[in-house]
Amino acid sequence: MTTCKLDETFSSNLLIFKIRDSAPKEKSRLILQTLLSLVNMIIEKRMEEETKQFINALNNLNHDEDRFDDSYDTNSRQNNDSFETRIIIAFLDWIRDKKYIYRQLFDLYLFEREKFKLICEKLNLWENEEFVMEGFELFPRFLEYCPFKMRNNKEMVLRAVKFDGDLIEFASVDLRQDRDVTLAAVQSGCSYSNINSVFSHDREIVYQFLLRDSNGRILALASKEMQNDKELFYTAIRKCHSGVLRYASQELLNDRDFMLRAVQLKGSALEVASSELKNDKTFIMQAVKYLMYAMNLVSDEMKNDKEIALTAVSHFGLGLEFLSEDLRNDKEIVMKAVMQDGYAIKFASDELKHDRQVVLIAVKRSGYLALEHLPHFHNDREIVLQAIRCPFTGSTLRFCGEELRNDKDLVMEDIYWEIGTESISGVLQCASNDLKRDKDFMLNALRISGSPYYGFEDLPNEMKTTEFVIEILSTAREPIRWECVDSVLRDESEDITNTREIIMHAVKMEGMSLYFASEELKSDREIVLNAVQRDGSVLRYASDELKNDRQVALQAVKQNETAFEYISESLRNDREFIKQAIKENVAVLAYAPIELKQDLEIVLQAIKSDKNAFNNASIAFRNDREFLQALKTNGCYLHRDSYSELRNDKEWVLNAVKLHQNEFKCASADLQRNREIILARLQHGGILCLETTELYNDKEIVLQGITSYSIPFNHASVSLQNDREFIIQVVKLNTSMLSQISMEFRKDKELVMEVVKHNGLALEYVLYELRSDKEIVIQAVKNNGMSLRFADNLLCNDKEVVLEAVKQCGMSLLFASDELRNDRQVVLEAIKQDSNIKSDEIHRIALNYASRELRNEFINQGFYRKEIVDAWREY
Repeated sequence: MTTCKLDETFSSNLLIFKIRDSAPKEKSRLILQTLLSLVNMIIEKRMEEETKQFINALNNLNHDEDRFDDSYDTNSRQNNDSFETRIIIAFLDWIRDKKYIYRQLFDLYLFEREKFKLICEKLNLWENEEFVMEGFELFPRFLEYCPFKMRNNKEMVLRAVKFDGDLIEFASVDLRQDRDVTLAAVQSGCSYSNINSVFSHDREIVYQFLLRDSNGRILALASKEMQNDKELFYTAIRKCHSGVLRYASQELLNDRDFMLRAVQLKGSALEVASSELKNDKTFIMQAVKYLMYAMNLVSDEMKNDKEIALTAVSHFGLGLEFLSEDLRNDKEIVMKAVMQDGYAIKFASDELKHDRQVVLIAVKRSGYLALEHLPHFHNDREIVLQAIRCPFTGSTLRFCGEELRNDKDLVMEDIYWEIGTESISGVLQCASNDLKRDKDFMLNALRISGSPYYGFEDLPNEMKTTEFVIEILSTAREPIRWECVDSVLRDESEDITNTREIIMHAVKMEGMSLYFASEELKSDREIVLNAVQRDGSVLRYASDELKNDRQVALQAVKQNETAFEYISESLRNDREFIKQAIKENVAVLAYAPIELKQDLEIVLQAIKSDKNAFNNASIAFRNDREFLQALKTNGCYLHRDSYSELRNDKEWVLNAVKLHQNEFKCASADLQRNREIILARLQHGGILCLETTELYNDKEIVLQGITSYSIPFNHASVSLQNDREFIIQVVKLNTSMLSQISMEFRKDKELVMEVVKHNGLALEYVLYELRSDKEIVIQAVKNNGMSLRFADNLLCNDKEVVLEAVKQCGMSLLFASDELRNDRQVVLEAIKQDSNIKSDEIHRIALNYASRELRNEFINQGFYRKEIVDAWREY
């Protein structure tokens, strides 16, 4: 073993760090720490006497002196920084475990990047090929710091850009113009600004870029051939927006099939359709299904076509706004529109706004939102009642006439539908003055609401009396809002706070109400006892006499240990009371006097009740064998550095970490590096920065860390990130990792198939080009039918795929195309699973997602039990 002999003057200082007697690896670590401190001084230009002494000591080393003397020349001596740097480099060269030194620096790279960069620059490590290559193996981002000859190494650059596409920015000019490198960078998600414009005519590169872009601007420079490429634009529309069609050729914009598919992908594509297509009825019939304002974009002739209008409003009721006046006066069309969205009544003709049948459908669908635009029916009780019963929060009465605002039953119905919301205040505001002055009505209304405070401000002045408020508060079902009481009663609120019945009712719901009680009631034992049972801390508001009451004090500290601060001085020093209080609430120990924290009997009693209690014990027990044994026996969590015996006990630390992952940081430094303990912490949800790069290459540790979201996937070593078996394990345990693995694996169809077979919902993270792969999607929906939502739109219109999905989960019918939701075979397969549905689960019924025609047909055919039909119709 190589020994470092230092001069006697300096060796005495090094003995403090025990370098001379350390193991080789530990010696390297300690020397490195000293070196890094020196480099920091050099960087900060603080070359003091102590630092110069250290350099002189290094100069006198009896190891490879000749080579060291050759490590600098006359020019080096003229530059202090260069001279000092060369000394350090020479010192690094002969340290026994040089690779260990590198690993220490790489750990610095992970956690203190700026410091790492400065040190490497000062030590000229970027010129050390061995160091750079080893760093690059671990961290492809090293390319940013590599010398030019390495940035011109195609193999290295390819590896880097596969890890992060934007690293192409640091490649040489020649490699930035290399197709293989650019394609790999694009597949890894590089920015548009890092793509050489020469590749804007390369279809594969443009296609791969569009799969990951949200703008589509690369098409602006596309060749004429690509401007006619349908699949390319389908991809762009799907991933970006319909605006990319401005880069398409006129020939494509006139292509009926192409534009129809574009509109299906993004309805707004209709905006750029040619005039010819906007006059094509068959095309428009399909287009209006995908865009609400489609009728505003078609020709005048199409705007007057009833068949097109019916199709449009069946999908978007509010599309009624864009129809011609004649069609807005067509009852059949308006009926279809308000069935889809009652608010569409706003755009109907005046004649149809007076049609009772149309209006009833509108208010049932959208409540007061529709009633607002129907002034002719503001006094129609039946219409208003239907609007009230629509599940939209908000007072309907504001759109009613005075006669209906004076209707007790109607107003009460509105209050009933607004229970628990602030809209109750709006209902009472809209009620007639006669009703507001009706004491019985107002009392009943505020009681029914359960939250009378919303309506306090709306009470007429003659009702803002103590007696009336007491009557309301005595039946309130939620804690009293004293600010509302004050605002209503103002100076008379003292009468409320001195009313025993009200205060008793209040503290039973919320202990803090004791604060508002009168001084007399704060001395009432029964009231205070009820208050502290709900909030112990309100003992502070009780009278001094009750603070000295053992039962009251015990109930207070049982509910909240902080109440110990408010009990009387005599009880705080009463040993028996403290023991009893700790039995009720062990956290009381934290507030006990110091002499009681030093009482071993009390402390041990607390630890038996709660293993955390030892944190509140006196530090004098840290060497007490009985106390330490109690900690072990009870599996206590360790939060103090002083218990060194336990911090070095592997078995105890392992058990503690399993019980509570935060115990890890309290273990000794050696145990924190123990593989078994690290693994235990990760298995129990601990977040951990691994201490060395070796651990990032440990398959079991990294897999556990990724699974428990403790270690980011990109912190795994490069070798693990390229290990296919490891990748499969990772994505099976955490499907979201599919979006983080390398592009090579993301494009691996066999790997993706294996993952979606295991978890169909992993389809969400699959590349878009593979989401259109029928074989993959079928495997995904067989595992989980709801994964159909992530499939390509074309496959959502594929009967075979959709059938497999609805067989697995009937509710996946929601994600099928409109055409298949109207397919009898598909819907029948989906609703088979509804046979065991319960009436309170009606929202999960697959029939909800079938077309309107098939819904009515299956309901009327007696496919469902009567209670399900009734529940469904109400829903």
